Amino acid sequence: TVYLATYGAGAAANAVGGQVFAVNADTGAVNWNFVAPFREGFQFSDFDSSVAVGTDGRVYAGSTNGRLYVLNPNGSRSYEADLLGEIRVTPALGVNNTVYI
Repeated sequence: TVYLATYGAGAAANAVGGQVFAVNADTGAVNWNFVAPFREGFQFSDFDSSVAVGTDGRVYAGSTNGRLYVLNPNGSRSYEADLLGEIRVTPALGVNNTVYI
């Protein structure tokens, strides 16, 4: 599986926010995608960096909407954390999938 993180349009444009895609490396088919919602106080919900993949297959992605998203291998949301500021770096994973921003 190849993971892609994208920009979205601004909240004022009434458009879709940033997305994470899981793509089948053999066929190019999209297995799933996750859309980061717009949040009050944040103009964007982009993913400005790469995602990290844990040893358990979960995908970690930081958004410019101030949230860290943890996605299950099937694309469903496992967890999210409000970090209060834009996240523009790739999450680093340590022992036992400890997340560093």
